Amino acid sequence: SGTGPLVINSLGITGDFAQTNNCPIAPATIATGANCTINVTFTPTTSGTRAGTLTITDNAAGNPQTASLVGTGVAPTVTASPASLSFGNQAVGTTGTAQHATLTNGSSGPLAISGISVTGTNSADFPQTNTCALSPTTLAASASCTISVAFKPSINGAESATLTINDNAASSPQTVSLGGTGQAPVAALSPSSLDFPGQSVGLMSAPQPVMLTNSGSLPLTISNVSLTSPFLVQSSNCPGPGSSLPAGNSCMISITFTAGFAGTTYGSLIVSDNSLGSTSQTVSLTGEATVSFGTQLAGTTSAPQAVTVANGSTTRSVTVAGVTTTGDFAVASNPCGALPPGASCAPTVTFKPTGGGTRMGSLVISDTSPGSPHTVALSGTGQDVALSTNQPSATVKAGGTATFTLSIAPQGGFNQTVNLSCSLPAMLKFSTCAVTPASVTPSGTTASTATVTLTTTAPTLVAPRSEPYDSGRRGPLEVPPFGRMPWTDSRRPLLLWLVALLAAVAAASRHRRHSRGGGNQWVPAFAGTTGKRLAPASLARATAGTPPLRSRTQSFLPRRLRWALVGLALGCLLALSCGGAGVLATHTPGTPAGTYTITLTAASGNLSNSTTVNLTVSP
Repeated sequence: SGTGPLVINSLGITGDFAQTNNCPIAPATIATGANCTINVTFTPTTSGTRAGTLTITDNAAGNPQTASLVGTGVAPTVTASPASLSFGNQAVGTTGTAQHATLTNGSSGPLAISGISVTGTNSADFPQTNTCALSPTTLAASASCTISVAFKPSINGAESATLTINDNAASSPQTVSLGGTGQAPVAALSPSSLDFPGQSVGLMSAPQPVMLTNSGSLPLTISNVSLTSPFLVQSSNCPGPGSSLPAGNSCMISITFTAGFAGTTYGSLIVSDNSLGSTSQTVSLTGEATVSFGTQLAGTTSAPQAVTVANGSTTRSVTVAGVTTTGDFAVASNPCGALPPGASCAPTVTFKPTGGGTRMGSLVISDTSPGSPHTVALSGTGQDVALSTNQPSATVKAGGTATFTLSIAPQGGFNQTVNLSCSLPAMLKFSTCAVTPASVTPSGTTASTATVTLTTTAPTLVAPRSEPYDSGRRGPLEVPPFGRMPWTDSRRPLLLWLVALLAAVAAASRHRRHSRGGGNQWVPAFAGTTGKRLAPASLARATAGTPPLRSRTQSFLPRRLRWALVGLALGCLLALSCGGAGVLATHTPGTPAGTYTITLTAASGNLSNSTTVNLTVSP
């Protein structure tokens, strides 16, 4: 109504009101005498008086232009019926007949519906459709609309959900409970994997059972049961193809394994049926045949032996992540990796026994097959000998002899020649050790024995014997009378000197007698007198009244010295009679007292075993 164009900068509204208009916004203008229309609607969010404001900013006087808005909200009365919908039993995967819920606006004003949905755990199994108008469209007073709900179960068992209607009624949201039961056959095989360890090539294993259970609420129809070789169904009480296993029932399948080679074989048991979730049930099968290395000398390494790892499955691949060993076995090579159905690989293993007898171990295979890791039993026989003695120690005096019985027991069938020896410690002097016999050959099952003799030496004073005379190899000191001479050269002068010595001793042993009559007598001391109690015939006169002789005894050598000279001469004669050459005697100190450890050794080729005994030498 002004004299120039009107410029409207903005339009705004507040409260439970909304507006639409056809007014131009700057920079567009309204010409002089022209007009535009603003439409205002009222949607109360609650009951009672509701207020708001329409605001127009422009270039007119009195800017901004405002209009107060007032309305009264009346709460609608809404009902959803029935309060619940029950769908009963329904086969899983199939859709049952739809059921309906009615939403009625029982108030005198319109009902604004903001949303209709199904919520809850199994909401996806209850799809819905409806004829209800959603806001901003309203449901008129006293009008109604229909919501249709269907049930398509996905599980075997009870399901539930809630139909939820959000609107502007005071009782919002309106709800309807939904429920139904899904039905299906549910098959399961137990256990999920079977292992046949430690089998022998070509021999059938003992059977192992697999249980097929239908835990569903409908019969389980079995279409096929299959196995991959070399696994076989030995027996089964399960229904054949085309037959059904009733709900809640079980049946058993017995499986055997016959190894075709030494190593590991993967396979599968597959049951095809109409089970919920999967139309085929699978049990992973693994069989291991023992790998034997025969006999091997202890401490030596066998030639590598291949262990086959085969994927007998027709439906799945297996990846071998790694192989390790236990016991006296070692991995020599490992070419294994991903094995498609029907493929195989062959890691190699060596055997180095650390002792005799049966040696056990395992090849441990880490893979992607159920039940991993899998093990292949490894076996071999170590050949060795075990040493033992009948007593751990003995005690002797120096010069004594100790004996031990050494037992050489074969292990693993060992039957080769064994050389026997003993070793004395350096401190055990003047002693010897002998093993009799010096070698034995065990029978492979029965122990052999040997005698160990330890001889010690007592301290002695020994006169050395002369060596045979050899005139062609005399040394500087071997010239007579110092060195070695033949009998006629060395011993004859010594014997003459000894005879002269004995004669001198005999002469010195005589006593001179003096009488008063000027007479004298020489009486040997060997006549059975001492010189003091001499009673010759001339002394008999004393008993007849003749005065006794007055005598005086004189000796050239003292009595003790005479006997020492006699002993020396006799000792020299004894030395000459034993072969002495007239040199000084030699002293042997003998075996020192103490406790010593003697090592007994048995050796055969690269094999060498030892044991020890203790010898105590007393003074």
